[in-house]
Formats: sequence, C-alpha cells, structure tokens
Amino acid sequence: MGVTNKSPEFLKMNPIGKVPVVETPEGAIFESNAIARYVSRKNGENSLNGSSLIEYAQIEQWIDFSSLEIDANMLKWFAPRMGYAPFSAPAEEAAISALKRGLEALNTHLASNSFLVGHSVTLADIVTICNLKLFHHGGDEAVSAIVESLLIVLQP
Repeated sequence: MGVTNKSPEFLKMNPIGKVPVVETPEGAIFESNAIARYVSRKNGENSLNGSSLIEYAQIEQWIDFSSLEIDANMLKWFAPRMGYAPFSAPAEEAAISALKRGLEALNTHLASNSFLVGHSVTLADIVTICNLKLFHHGGDEAVSAIVESLLIVLQP
C-alpha cells in the first residue's frame, strides 16, 4: 500500500487510490458496499437480496443505515483517537451520541427480529456485521486497547 495503489494502472480502477477494488471482466468496482452488491447479484437473484421489491428496498435501507449511522459515526469517533484526524472533544461527543442512537435503533429492531430483513441472512446483515467489526482489529494490541476503552463509553 502507498505505492501500487497510487500507480496509474490502479488509479484507473479507483481514482482516489483506495482499496478495496475488484477487477471484473466488465470493469473495476470500488467501495465495499458496491463490491458486496455486485458479488451478491453476480449469479442472479438469491436470498441475500430479498424475495420481493419491498425486501430489496429494506435491505438497501439497512445498508445505508449501517454506513451512515454506524460506520460513519464510528470513524468520526475512532479516527482522531488513532491519530488519523485532529481530536475535538465536542466532535467526539457528537459522534458518540450519534453512534449510540444508531446502535440503540439497531438493537430495538433486532430485539423483535432475528435478521434485519425477512427470516434469513441478507446482504444488510452482512454489511452491518462488517461495519461493526471495524471495532475489532485482532492482533494489534494498541488498537485493541483503544477499542476496549472506547467500547466502555457505549455501555448503558
């Protein structure tokens, strides 16, 4: 990283040089959720995408929710603590508050539903779990210590 992802060849696949990128015979795809959507639809319709138009829309709804209410707020909180962005106490408080609100909404929904949509795992469940796993960087003791201290703040 930092070299090959900045090459002209890579920048043709993702103009800002970030990973992940998937090369397909039809062209490159970047951004995690776009790749997940592509993979889930590659072999036609399946249960990951729901069994009706309303389920499909609800899956998209939860993917957006996960990205905007969980992932984005975790990053707003986590990045300054890891030294990737300037620290601001008011910004951290806002991120924690927004993250708690999102997690509470997710918990409320899952209290009466085994899955985010329907009666089996869908792409919404997979994307949400992946976003939640951002807090678990196994193997890096420094990151794990910071994550554990941050998770304490989320306790009721």
